[in-house]
Amino acid sequence: SSPAITNNIILGNSAAWGGGIYCDFSSPPITNNIISGNSADGNGGGIYCFASSPEITNNTISGNSAGSGGGICCSNSSPEITNNTISGNSATNGYGGGICCYAYSSPAITNNTISGNLAGFWGGGIYCYSSSSPAITNNTISGNSAGFWGGGIYCSTSSSPKIRNTIFYNNNKYDIYEKDTNSDPMVSYNDFYGNPDGVYYDEGTTPYTSVAAMDSAIAECSNNIGLNPLFVGDTLSGGSWTAAPVYNSATFQTTLTNNSAAWTVNEHANRLLNPDTKQNLQFVIVSNTATTMTVWDNVTAIAQIGDTYKIYDYHLQLASPCIDAGYDQDVPNIDFDGEPRPMDVLGIDNNGPLAEYDIGADEYPGVIMPIPTPTPTPKPVSDAKYWGMYN
Repeated sequence: SSPAITNNIILGNSAAWGGGIYCDFSSPPITNNIISGNSADGNGGGIYCFASSPEITNNTISGNSAGSGGGICCSNSSPEITNNTISGNSATNGYGGGICCYAYSSPAITNNTISGNLAGFWGGGIYCYSSSSPAITNNTISGNSAGFWGGGIYCSTSSSPKIRNTIFYNNNKYDIYEKDTNSDPMVSYNDFYGNPDGVYYDEGTTPYTSVAAMDSAIAECSNNIGLNPLFVGDTLSGGSWTAAPVYNSATFQTTLTNNSAAWTVNEHANRLLNPDTKQNLQFVIVSNTATTMTVWDNVTAIAQIGDTYKIYDYHLQLASPCIDAGYDQDVPNIDFDGEPRPMDVLGIDNNGPLAEYDIGADEYPGVIMPIPTPTPTPKPVSDAKYWGMYN
């Protein structure tokens, strides 16, 4: 059975497996849903796939929790996970805060924002285990944390994902942790920046804290950069809460207040919020007034009066070194917002002869370069009365 699961709000459900949606030998299109505040005792707080390969597209998967795979868990499944916001999910007692892939699961993970997720053990953003080698292309993997290793991505037991055109930003315990000699991620044309512990841990023995050292020492790593991606969120001011957060159990939303703010109504809608910068979880903003902000899920246990918050927007600024720095083969033809790739930003060329693809989930809006049409050369005309047609 593969029903179309489209345009729903799936909130506050719980189960042993698959708190929001459980796919068992079933591959439905799962599109344009909000999946938040769901929980599973076992795997897959938001979505659990067993022997299933659904198309998971344009969803907000935020604030879900499970033993493993807080947002999405794949077992013997290779879904297409495209253009989703996967944030604020947790696997506090297990693996894969954002996405967990195990038992021959190799999904295509494309154009997603995977941010502010938490794993108690390994793989804050993505966990790859037991012959699971997803294609991870044009994502933004930011602010994820793991209790032990692999705040960004953890690879173990013959798992060799292909990681390309992806931004790694501010993940702890290494952006990529390779546990053993049987796992060899292919890592090219990515940007690594602001990661406090390091960028790559090779074969569970050798840490690398710089992109240059990683690329020069590891054969599978090439053409990566280590520059500030310059997100739009870097220009947004933070602040602190002036009142206790209020959770609405009917809507599964929390409203937070800063009476010193002067926001434009809904200017931060669909951006991400870390309600207390002493931790890393990020939640999707539903709406805002001049002084209040409402997010999906219950964050009253996280945010308190006086806590400092930060707003995130993972679109690129014009000066970003990720513009026109990506690889141009086997990459998506749209970005996170559904805008076309590639877009050429005139005067910027960060990758030489390659096409104008950006690194990350966002393609900076430029111009689509048309195919030039040759200008015909007019034939000579001897009679002067015909010259008018060429003027």
